Amino acid sequence: MPTFNDFANFRTMITPVIIKVLFWIGAVGAFVYGAYTFFSWLGWYFNWISLLIMLLGPFVWRIFCETFLLLFQIHGELKKLNEK
Repeated sequence: MPTFNDFANFRTMITPVIIKVLFWIGAVGAFVYGAYTFFSWLGWYFNWISLLIMLLGPFVWRIFCETFLLLFQIHGELKKLNEK
């Protein structure tokens, strides 16, 4: 369990938790935005784009967030190797 001292000396990363929260906000936001544009009846062509935003938006956002989490996982593994 990380202590305040670990937090204050930057031995514990809080950004991975923030990225996970931002993922859920972004995924819900993409779905809501796609649903809003779909039901606003702005035209047939725009409805196809809004469906893509609703369905693919959360997946693209997940890939983007996982890329950042990968950096922190690499950092953790390098830290373990350094301790050996």
